Amino acid sequence: MKFIIGRTIVAAGVFSLLALPALAQIGSEDDSGTVNVTVLEALTITAPNLTFEGLFVANTAITDTILGNVSVTGQNNEAVVLTIDQPAITLTNGADNMAVTMTVTGVNPVTLSELGSGTIEIQAALAAQTPTLSGLYTGTYTVTIDYQDQEQGT
Repeated sequence: MKFIIGRTIVAAGVFSLLALPALAQIGSEDDSGTVNVTVLEALTITAPNLTFEGLFVANTAITDTILGNVSVTGQNNEAVVLTIDQPAITLTNGADNMAVTMTVTGVNPVTLSELGSGTIEIQAALAAQTPTLSGLYTGTYTVTIDYQDQEQGT
């Protein structure tokens, strides 16, 4: 009987020695990181009213170009990008119309100043074929301003 107890104790002792390294590896580790978000100032935009100032005569071909500045305010020192939503617009006078093409001609994107303001120049190019009837032709255009995505460049 002593022999069996001794053998059991020896076997248990060997088991304990083998199990110690395994128990040491079972523990857990912790690490932490941070989550950051930057909230930028809301963008505001003021698009200019553009008026062709030339003297245009009815029933003649008309071409003219005018420039205007779109004013932007937002987060200082951040880059913004201006988009003209529909570059080809139509000026109407009742049933008559003329075509105007809108383009961005200034620096785009532009980095807002230390005070969070900037301007981007746009152009309206008028091209009307004959016959052009007399009257006031009007239309609207829409511009959109967004912060430039620093990771993708737009």
